Amino acid sequence: MKLLSIVIPCFNVEEYLDKCLSSLLDDSLKDVLEVIIVNDGSSDNTSNIALKYVQKYPEMFLLINKSNGGHGSTINAGIQIASGKYFKILDGDDWVLKENLCYLIEYLKNYDCDIIVNTYSTINKITGNKIYFPIPDGIKCDHIYNFEDLYTQFGARYFSLPTVSINTTLLKNNNIKLLENTFFVDTEYILKSTVCCKSVMFTNLEIYQYLIGNVNQSMNRNNMVLRYQHHDRVVKECVNFVNASNMSQIKYNYCMDRLCMLIEAHYNISLIYNKNRTEGKKYANEFKVYLKKVCPNLYTKTRIRYNITKLLHLLNFDEDKLESLKKILKR
Repeated sequence: MKLLSIVIPCFNVEEYLDKCLSSLLDDSLKDVLEVIIVNDGSSDNTSNIALKYVQKYPEMFLLINKSNGGHGSTINAGIQIASGKYFKILDGDDWVLKENLCYLIEYLKNYDCDIIVNTYSTINKITGNKIYFPIPDGIKCDHIYNFEDLYTQFGARYFSLPTVSINTTLLKNNNIKLLENTFFVDTEYILKSTVCCKSVMFTNLEIYQYLIGNVNQSMNRNNMVLRYQHHDRVVKECVNFVNASNMSQIKYNYCMDRLCMLIEAHYNISLIYNKNRTEGKKYANEFKVYLKKVCPNLYTKTRIRYNITKLLHLLNFDEDKLESLKKILKR
């Protein structure tokens, strides 16, 4: 039985893909690891690089070639065919620490819970600088938490795309499906999948190596401005998802906390990062009006954040000034 399905969304990643795929190769993993490479209509050599691994290691790798549909469409395709006990996403320009992945597989074999959380690092493409993100203080490793107890004690910030392996059956049974032809769906995936979970375990294994500093990445600030409408679509999809879901009060509070963080970023994109101040102000006001109409509770929770960000906008803050302010406030 495959213990872990790793889905690798790929779009024009020929520069990075060999490093990504080779980081998954280990004889001990061939019977327990399934690697689903989803080529999302690449126009470069991505498909050919992937095909070499499929042909050489057919027991581990498989390739889906599809027309371009965006990051969400690749994850949707991966969930549909994944056969592993757990499901993990690894973007085609990132990689894993192989030895720790082998240890993670042992955790997946010996523990039975909905989410297993690992640690990760970011690596700057330009400088090579590495930043490690540990398990949050106070959380016990190798201990299975009840999801709601965990949130009540520690809050909502510890789940992210690089850190989670999620029970595949849970994803399938809850029909987790992401927006297609849309950037920024990572936050949608985390919200929709984690809120369905009941149990969580943390491990100090550093697995994911997340490459940053690529100007083509969606999280590049300029790209976030250019793709504001994509971010707007994701935020609204998440709000609608929560509004339509039947969940406990604690899980509703968890969703509200995550949405507040998402909306803070949304206001930053429009009011701080966008150099067209008139356009940014218009976008932010339109979103505020939308939020007040469809989710008054969330509107109230984020109103102060909106007012602060609007004030910074009027003071002509840009992203550099905002980062400087954050550093001052942390002292």
